[in-house]
Amino acid sequence: MRTILHHLFLLFFLLTLSKFNFAQVPWVQKADVPLGGSVVAYFAIGNKAYLLKAPFEFWEWNSDNNSWSRKTDFPGTQRGGATGFSIGTKGYISGGQIYGGFFTDLWEWDQATDTWTRKADKGGNGRENPSSFVIGNKAYLVGGWNLNNTNIPELWEWDQATNTWLQKATCPCGQKAAGVALSIGNKGYFGTGWTNTSNVTNDFWEWDQATDTWQQKANVGGPPRSSAVGFSIGNKAYIGTGTINSNSQTTNDLWEWDQATNSWSEKASIPGIERHSAIGYSINGKGYIGNGTHYDPNTGGSTELADFWEFNPLIFIGINETTLVTNFKYYPNPSIKNLTVSLHTLSTQQIILKISNSIGKVVYEDHLKHYSGEYINTIDLGEQAMGIYTLEISSDKERILKKVILQ
Repeated sequence: MRTILHHLFLLFFLLTLSKFNFAQVPWVQKADVPLGGSVVAYFAIGNKAYLLKAPFEFWEWNSDNNSWSRKTDFPGTQRGGATGFSIGTKGYISGGQIYGGFFTDLWEWDQATDTWTRKADKGGNGRENPSSFVIGNKAYLVGGWNLNNTNIPELWEWDQATNTWLQKATCPCGQKAAGVALSIGNKGYFGTGWTNTSNVTNDFWEWDQATDTWQQKANVGGPPRSSAVGFSIGNKAYIGTGTINSNSQTTNDLWEWDQATNSWSEKASIPGIERHSAIGYSINGKGYIGNGTHYDPNTGGSTELADFWEFNPLIFIGINETTLVTNFKYYPNPSIKNLTVSLHTLSTQQIILKISNSIGKVVYEDHLKHYSGEYINTIDLGEQAMGIYTLEISSDKERILKKVILQ
């Protein structure tokens, strides 16, 4: 009898819990990235992440014990704006520039021996801020720029088995640098970045290895951007952070692309300060983003960031899915002055609407006590500085978070 009562009580308890939305946080902070130099390139091998920082420092992060340790320095010429990738237990760094000199060299790092070996130079011109992805035992470099802004959309294939380069079909995306590249299965992807006219972009392209052809997919969610980070987990792609306009304004949002539906959805933003030129990895089904640079458009100053975050894609916090309201809209976004918020509450409840700036200061707040039905409010933000703001709508059971851009 006691056992039956125990099970009945447990069932009642679980049913009661199911009425509430207890949100888990998908981001967990890990050990800070060593400071001291700008990011040159990065890649991951197995359960470890690797980072080359200017001028030659090469660092390893071990996910097993959450610690950074320094490895053998990079032996190549000092540079900035290179790209990194890995095949098996080998990591690679290529491209970049310094003082107007653009590099075509390719360097291989052996995880087993902690040694560097120079491999065959890439064909064509050297380039800064190229992007790279890997399919099988072949790596691909795409985008980037050189002194004459030429050959930027080219795609080059490097075969690890033969140590040879082969030019493939040029991306129809036009001249572009500081974009994001990644792979899912036998498809490569390239998107975002800035053009030779310094415009930021949000287009997203798929390259088919079997046919050597490009196809444009749905634009990346959120604002156009450059110097973002991206990685893939399963059949999903993730792109976030970056510079979102010509004023070097930065963001810390994260977007997920579903290969099966060709659609983007917003995920929980990276905690901490907005950034560009961050590092990003995919390790054992989780994503990692950190480091990078924060630019303050109000002061014109830049700050190197050390924080490093782990993202679990299996944890959600109700960014898009909600039982709190229906018909939730906020527009225009980006906005110059006025932001309109509209929604319909599903039941009588107390709702709090807040808008906060990038340092957490609340610049607008509205308390709706015992509210039910339609709500529409046009909020004047004309006195606020340009930047990224957080729109929050919450009750005692749930919270919705959205990013708002003032420009």
